[in-house]
Amino acid sequence: AFRFMRKSLGLRASDVAALFGLDAATVSRWETGKVSVDRCALVALAAAASEKLRGNEETIERLRTLQAGKRPARTLRVNYEKAS
Repeated sequence: AFRFMRKSLGLRASDVAALFGLDAATVSRWETGKVSVDRCALVALAAAASEKLRGNEETIERLRTLQAGKRPARTLRVNYEKAS
């Protein structure tokens, strides 16, 4: 699934590794099933792939901004409800 989402975004494994500050070998191990995919990376990539289907690239642009060492222009707020 991770590889499929990466490819749907038109990214190389080395591109994804750079976006998440990882070694390309880590992405390779995720994609071959040698180690479990980091949940945060999986969620971020899934969000980016889902947005692309809707013609939006906000998540991938935020990742690129962070990769460049800059702060995103807008604040992102996440609201959640704790399950009881």
